[in-house]
Amino acid sequence: LPMERESTSIWELSFVVPPNH
Repeated sequence: LPMERESTSIWELSFVVPPNH
């Protein structure tokens, strides 16, 4: 499932490097 894969990537990125909002 590409969607799940992308979601995981985004979640991991957010966890590793949280956004500066």
